[in-house]
Amino acid sequence: MARRLFVEHGFHATGIAAIARESGVAVQQLYRDFPSKNHIIAAIVQVDCKQVANLPALDVALDAHDKQGIEGWLSDCVHTHDDESDRLFVQMVAEAVRNPDVGHAIRTAKDGVIRGVARAFAGLGGADAVSDRHLALARVFSTFFMGLVSMRVVNGETHEEEADFIKDLIVELAYALATKSCSGTFTSVAPDFDTDELAVGSGCCAHAPATAPDKVAQVQDS
Repeated sequence: MARRLFVEHGFHATGIAAIARESGVAVQQLYRDFPSKNHIIAAIVQVDCKQVANLPALDVALDAHDKQGIEGWLSDCVHTHDDESDRLFVQMVAEAVRNPDVGHAIRTAKDGVIRGVARAFAGLGGADAVSDRHLALARVFSTFFMGLVSMRVVNGETHEEEADFIKDLIVELAYALATKSCSGTFTSVAPDFDTDELAVGSGCCAHAPATAPDKVAQVQDS
């Protein structure tokens, strides 16, 4: 319910009381679970990113050294979308400019996705750990993905063929990293990530910590 209210009325026009009423939850209970609207947004963003990223599927492909499966996971990231979630995401990116809490939620969720994409790129090259170059390429992929979401929401355009073309180019770059055909060195393109602790297989730190309890399901869905 919270997601629908945010999409229909906007972040600022949607109050805790309205969310509680539409969700069938007492206001006091909602405040116990989520101290503020920012916490609800953080939980919804996390759930949406987990659904889009589907990291368990990536873990299966990586553990099996299934390069076709890894490429399929990357393709799913590009093409899996939901109109309501897309609209909310664009709203929250705009809100993040002036709201530090929402900005933190967006960055946390995005960084979890970036870590997963970086692991996918490392896995395509047969690496056992993620390098700064994998993270740099993952950031490019993330920017590309966010641009696709914006085009779908703002312009109503999907550009599926162009999306596949760009995705394939980025995947080719990931394979090129494995063959060292990309020369040059990086100082640190991703200082907030410790690549020494970022392994490729399942169970690594690519999974972002939960930002809210499972009770988010009570307020986010109808």
